[in-house]
Amino acid sequence: MARQLFVDINGGRLVGGVNSSALANINNLFRRDVANYELYFLNESSTGNTIYESANYSASDIKFYIGEAPPSTATPYVTITAWTNTTLTVSSSIARVITGSASANEVQTVTHSPDAFDGTYSVTIPARTLTISTVSAGIFTTSGNHGLATYEPFIVTGATTPVNFSNGQTLYVSSVIGGTQFSANSVASATSILTYTTSGGATMYTVTASSQAISARATIGDMQSVLEAVPSIGTGNVSVSGVLGRFYRLNFQNAKAQTQLGLATITGSLTPLYGKAATISFTSTALTDAISASASIGAVLEIQVTNGSLVDTQVQQTVTIVNDLIP
Repeated sequence: MARQLFVDINGGRLVGGVNSSALANINNLFRRDVANYELYFLNESSTGNTIYESANYSASDIKFYIGEAPPSTATPYVTITAWTNTTLTVSSSIARVITGSASANEVQTVTHSPDAFDGTYSVTIPARTLTISTVSAGIFTTSGNHGLATYEPFIVTGATTPVNFSNGQTLYVSSVIGGTQFSANSVASATSILTYTTSGGATMYTVTASSQAISARATIGDMQSVLEAVPSIGTGNVSVSGVLGRFYRLNFQNAKAQTQLGLATITGSLTPLYGKAATISFTSTALTDAISASASIGAVLEIQVTNGSLVDTQVQQTVTIVNDLIP
């Protein structure tokens, strides 16, 4: 992973990140390092969702120097002028990590690459097919663990002489009795209709359902709340962990335990922070000569941005370059 530097373009300094105005500690640059770096330019946020928001410098020329403090005319230790734009789009995917079964709970992951910063997306839970073995005295019995949530909608087809419901009608789980049994109603209610029966087996389909819009930088708690509001998941039936804007692990549990669920899908539009990328080498002759007899030396890092005819030195900050312990 690239080393990231965040430039507060209003304060003219390097900061900790989009949610940290603390001065970044980059004192430890190492003599023989060759590493990938990314520069992100930040404005004060206009929304308040984060301390900073992205400034689009994709059309700007960047000069990155590290050398002796001015007014020295010595050759800089590092000179990088060839910066490329990082990707301007976010690729999002959902993967099944653990398939739900009699001995395991379903686990799915949502991944954004690169990290999502702006925009929204939604998660869609697809329909599943279950086999109903009997419906008697209002109790639906499935041939395997149904994994249904209270108030989850479903549609029954193929029932023989159904009583108080019809094939193709949308019903709702009113209570979960066990892994293979539940009661239902024609509305999302906790009251069941006890006279639901059928003289033959049937097939049922859960209903495809999508979440509300999810922010690109949704917190773990926000992500969990939005998913629990989806009727085909339900409150308490998913636990979310992960890294904000990058990776979310969906651990299905309780009513959704020990059953295979449909693999969710993602729709939406997300954008990352606008950044510049380059490989920086600390192997120059000028640096080798300067540090050869020292444990470390002080230097100045300067970042200059050119937009058309406007040249702006955005950062000039002292740094320390440390000699290598490992030759």
